[in-house]
Amino acid sequence: MLDRMKKDRIADKIKTNHMEQELNARVYQYNTQSQKAKKAKQQQLQTQVVFEEVTKQVDIEDKKRKESLNIFLATIKSKGEAEKKRDERIKRTQDIAENAAAEIRDSNEKKWRELLLVHKFLNYFLKRKMEREMKQYESVEQAFQKIKASTGLTDAKEIVNKFVNRE
Repeated sequence: MLDRMKKDRIADKIKTNHMEQELNARVYQYNTQSQKAKKAKQQQLQTQVVFEEVTKQVDIEDKKRKESLNIFLATIKSKGEAEKKRDERIKRTQDIAENAAAEIRDSNEKKWRELLLVHKFLNYFLKRKMEREMKQYESVEQAFQKIKASTGLTDAKEIVNKFVNRE
């Protein structure tokens, strides 16, 4: 019996040692797994933090791009409006210039018409005056033509000199 108890005790010690070894192995395995899980969790948290930072940066850059785009679009719009205003101003200036040219042309035409009428009127009066004077001196002209035909002299001064020297 004592032998048997000794054997049982030795068997129990062997079992206990074996169980302790198995327990130690499992504790080691558990600790290893737990450390791996902690590392994985830490990496996951770090990845999540990095992801959030990257997301924030992307959002900030997106906002900056949108702001830049809005500024660019506003600039394009203002330049378009400025160009329209400039085109309208140029058109108004051209219209004013055309109107002024037309007015000048009209006033020039008016002046020329007035001058034409004045010249026609003056021409008419001068022509009538010349005709009256021609009628008035027609007898003198006929006499001069007769003298010219009879003497053969064509220069009036010569005829006058000859007549004056004769007396």
